[in-house]
Amino acid sequence: MRVYCKECNGKGRISSRNDISREFSSLYCTCLDCGHRWVAHLTFSHTLTPSAQMMDRLVFDQLRALPRARQQEIFQQLGAIDAR
Repeated sequence: MRVYCKECNGKGRISSRNDISREFSSLYCTCLDCGHRWVAHLTFSHTLTPSAQMMDRLVFDQLRALPRARQQEIFQQLGAIDAR
C-alpha cells in the first residue's frame, strides 16, 4: 500500500499501525522527503465476492436445518452415501 504526504506529495512510509478492530486500523506514516508525520485510517468498506468459506458454512447450515430423511435424499443424489 502506498501513502503520500499531503504537504509535499512525496512518498510516505508506514512506520507502525494500531489495529482498533478487525475492520479499522490507524496507520502511522512519515514522509521520506520532508519528514512530515501523520496518521491515516484504513477501514473495510464492502465485499465484492463472498468468501468460499462463508458459502460452505451457509450450505452446511441449510442442510442441518433439513429433516434427516431429506438430508439423506440429497446426499444420495450427490453420491455421497450408498442408497439403502
